[in-house]
Order: sequence, then structure tokens, then C-alpha cells
Amino acid sequence: MERAPDIAALIAAERRESANVFEELTPAQWDAPSLCAGRRVRGVVAHMSMGFR
Repeated sequence: MERAPDIAALIAAERRESANVFEELTPAQWDAPSLCAGRRVRGVVAHMSMGFR
């Protein structure tokens, strides 16, 4: 029988990966337009992190 993936561990790993990317952003990159119309990168990241607060 195949073992189910540890979803919590996978989510934690994805959060760490994202945090590592965000940590490297320059101020100009934080203020850059995102692919979401009318939103800057900082707004998209804030939206993405709302569920973790």
C-alpha cells in the first residue's frame, strides 16, 4: 500500500521556499507590477500570506 504524502510537511516546505524567494526581492521588485491587473508584487504577496496569519 502506498503511503499518503504528509500534506502539512509539503505546505511548510512550500512556505519556506516562497519566503526564501521573497527575502531576496529588492525594493524595486516589491513595488513592481504583478501579473494581477492593478496589483504590485507586495500586494499579491500580502494576499497570499493572509491564510497564514
